[in-house]
Amino acid sequence: LNPPAVTYTRHPAPDFWYEFYEKRFIFAKQFVDLLTSPPLLKMSEEEAPRASSPPSEPEQPAVKKSRTYKGMTAALEKLGPDDLSNFYCADEVFSNRIGESTEANVAQWVETSDGKVHHLDKDMNIDQLRKLCRQLGIRLNSNTNKFMCRKRIADQKNYDLVVLPKHNVQPRTDEARATNTLLLAVNVVFGSAFIHRFKHVNDAKNRVDQETRNFCDHFWSDAALELNVDCGGDDDDEHCPDEKLLIINPTGDKHIVKYLEEHKTINLRDSNQMTTDALKKNILLMFEVRRLMKHSITQSGTHNSNAYNFLDGALNKVAGAKTLSKIGMYYFYMRCEEHDDIDSCFQPFLDSKIRGSTHDTGDTGDSSLTPEGVPSTINCNKSNENEIRMKGLDALIEMSVQTTQLVTEITKNNESSLAEQQRYNAEVTVERKNNNRLLASIEIAKALGDIDLLKKILEEQQQEEIDK
Repeated sequence: LNPPAVTYTRHPAPDFWYEFYEKRFIFAKQFVDLLTSPPLLKMSEEEAPRASSPPSEPEQPAVKKSRTYKGMTAALEKLGPDDLSNFYCADEVFSNRIGESTEANVAQWVETSDGKVHHLDKDMNIDQLRKLCRQLGIRLNSNTNKFMCRKRIADQKNYDLVVLPKHNVQPRTDEARATNTLLLAVNVVFGSAFIHRFKHVNDAKNRVDQETRNFCDHFWSDAALELNVDCGGDDDDEHCPDEKLLIINPTGDKHIVKYLEEHKTINLRDSNQMTTDALKKNILLMFEVRRLMKHSITQSGTHNSNAYNFLDGALNKVAGAKTLSKIGMYYFYMRCEEHDDIDSCFQPFLDSKIRGSTHDTGDTGDSSLTPEGVPSTINCNKSNENEIRMKGLDALIEMSVQTTQLVTEITKNNESSLAEQQRYNAEVTVERKNNNRLLASIEIAKALGDIDLLKKILEEQQQEEIDK
């Protein structure tokens, strides 16, 4: 049998072959012969010979060049959000990402307090522009270029000086907006629409609450939804009543009055959004600060009933309370003073047997968490729950009375014991003085050799013992 003949087919030359033989200056005939030879046709690209190029130099490790920061002048360092009016802005043509020419309003130059004009594009580098944006309260990404920095400054100026005044809102710093948000949250939970549910949010839950899904989380979510309603500039909006947007100070507290005088442009419409968890966390945190303030006021050795004087100490001691606004925390404290039973509703370790019920004790049968009310079949359960609650409260009152009586008796016993001890000490002191006087008289009589005086002293001593 003859083996089958081996046939070779021509294939188009790969691109790397052209580059290889173009450098070797091979004639066309030799090039074709090499391509059609069997050994070369069976070689892969990895096995193909490489061009005899000069050896490349070893790669050197890349050296990261550090950019030196050029500081700004003292006048530029002083620029802040209140100086946006000193920036001059104008339209400028630029190419966007897809290559189209677009006009945008960007900041051109700024005049500082020393009277100098600084061109943002020519006189400042990217580091200085980014730092200037942070001074103005503008947040930037790490890859923001100079043009976008100037555009953000122009946008911020237009927002603060044009957009906000249209809605009768003054530009605010982050700190002022956080204070407004906290004050607005206090107004919401103490408002007429939420105060009843707010007092019963920690009540014991029973089967009816499970069936009607009356959970405390519903209160916090509803309050957060009311807090985040955008009132805008419409004063007649039904979602923005006066009790929500005004600082309520029925007692005329001097600290709140002073804050309102110093911040006459305060506007609770200019506030941040707050999630349900954030609202619940802040309210419970303020209750913890309030308990510490009340404890400091009643502590032994404290002769000051002004809660404002204990505010700083409580904010520093409670974990996480430093983020709270000082005036917002004090405003919450004063709003709590309007309700005598508010502290008992938020005790941290209240036993479930003496907790309140989510249902009213009256005959209406309405639920304190839902306006729809509850079925009449649970009236019998109400009386049992109220009876258990009253028994627990009676036990606490009786225990408190007994403790007070015990403390009073111990105090009286201590006072009588102290008086008896003082009387005994006085008698011992007198007797000691008499003995010393008697011994001195005897020594004198001995020294003088006076027998009559010794007899007289002895008779007086015997007579005193007889009188006793």
